[in-house]
Amino acid sequence: MDFKFNDQFYAYFGFDYHSAASFFGCSVGTVRRWLKGAPCPRAKVLLDIVARGYLPTTGPWSKCRIDKEGNLETPWGVCRPSDLSFVHRYKNTARLQTNVLKRKREESAQLSQALEELERVAQRIAKLRNSA
Repeated sequence: MDFKFNDQFYAYFGFDYHSAASFFGCSVGTVRRWLKGAPCPRAKVLLDIVARGYLPTTGPWSKCRIDKEGNLETPWGVCRPSDLSFVHRYKNTARLQTNVLKRKREESAQLSQALEELERVAQRIAKLRNSA
């Protein structure tokens, strides 16, 4: 028994053996025989492609799949198509906030320098008062 084939089969077709047989171009008996024993190698490849949502089986996509609702399932969670449509906004917002943070750090450095200068002036004034 090929557990990966069976898992993918039931995730994609459920218990609809007739639509599976129509999809593979074989009889319902053949589909049931594949589930009990060793499936046809071409059927395994085809089911792997379809069950994963037509994503590549190698590289970073190897652990991802697209479910029947069109959601991208990743090892880190599910991503809806609407989430993907806002990626450019997230990236733009992150870039803008990075620029704001950079400016604030520069302002903070300038204020720190000004504060140090004021402290030096205050120390000089205090010395002048004590010496007078």
